[in-house]
Amino acid sequence: MTEFPRKYCFCIANLRAVKFIAIASMCLRALAIASYIYGLIFINDNHTVALLMEITIGVYAVYMIFDVLLYIGSSKMSKPLLIFWLVWAGIMVGLCIAAIVFQLGSISGIFMAIISILLQVWAIFTVSGAVKEIDTFNRIGVTLENKV
Repeated sequence: MTEFPRKYCFCIANLRAVKFIAIASMCLRALAIASYIYGLIFINDNHTVALLMEITIGVYAVYMIFDVLLYIGSSKMSKPLLIFWLVWAGIMVGLCIAAIVFQLGSISGIFMAIISILLQVWAIFTVSGAVKEIDTFNRIGVTLENKV
């Protein structure tokens, strides 16, 4: 009897949960980009702040690319794309830890970084469960065509 991996997101399969995580992440990052663009257009009056906002928009755009890859990987049951995202997520957790170290004076910055780390680690567990599900499907002969 083949045992399926643990479900990390309520009672749904990890592959399905990863799709929801990717969509939610894309929507949140799109909102963040929109708010920074709004800030650049209507609020900004300082060149240094504008530069930081532009850099942040670029970082969020890169994040969105990885979220799209995560969605494609979960939709197509592509283990390499999911593993690629796992490596990226690990790097992002490291950067969030560095952000905590550099923002010791900002309680709100530390709080946001800790929340980000916790959500990222949960997503990492869910994606690793999805990779294990793909392995299980491959072992029992389930393909994308006959999975649905």
